[in-house]
Amino acid sequence: GAASIMSNGVKGVQLLEENKFDLILLDLRLPVLDGFDIAKIIRGHQSNHVKNTPIIAVSADFTADDRKRCDDVGINDFILKPYNSKELAHKIHAQLEIYAKEQSFDSSTNKNGLLKVVKDEPLVNLQPLFNECHNNVELLEELIRLFRVNILEFIGKTKTHLQTRNFQGIDFAAHKIKSSLHMMNAKSLTEISQQLSNISKTSKDLNELEKQYSNFIELFPIADELIEKSLHDLKRKT
Repeated sequence: GAASIMSNGVKGVQLLEENKFDLILLDLRLPVLDGFDIAKIIRGHQSNHVKNTPIIAVSADFTADDRKRCDDVGINDFILKPYNSKELAHKIHAQLEIYAKEQSFDSSTNKNGLLKVVKDEPLVNLQPLFNECHNNVELLEELIRLFRVNILEFIGKTKTHLQTRNFQGIDFAAHKIKSSLHMMNAKSLTEISQQLSNISKTSKDLNELEKQYSNFIELFPIADELIEKSLHDLKRKT
């Protein structure tokens, strides 16, 4: 689609309100308001098509503190100047892919916000992990045990963080659990954890966070039953 270049962040936000853009390249060192301030305005905007647009920060210097501030204001990724076109294209493609998946996830919820489980898409898939274990059932069982410990810890901590409105804690817990969910190929649960992370960094909408947490609580026992059944089937085959 069309691209626009704006040297003033405030005018850039106005342009976003009037047009639909797929992605924003945001210079952190802008006049009037810097990139972090502009990102806050975008993420707090009342219009969904504005506030959900992926943002890649651009800067000639980027510190650890800048990275934390990016996370705090909901900037999705960053790139250092000078950069080459291949590097930029890779980052843009990655963010558009993530955004497309999130939009697909949003459209898969019903009016109550509860995730519709797609029958063709299993909640978990143990086979790839079993292959990585070289068909060692004992190792697989130990990984499943650790997975359950991690999930229960996530559920408990997230519940506490919701009660105390600790949005940073929710984000940290969601990030921490993602590798465990990925290990089990638990795509729907991974998407929910991503939503929890995104919301806790951007809109901080407590009702939406509680809704996504409820989705997780509803789906995990179903996924856990499937894990147990899959484990039983794998044991029988070996």
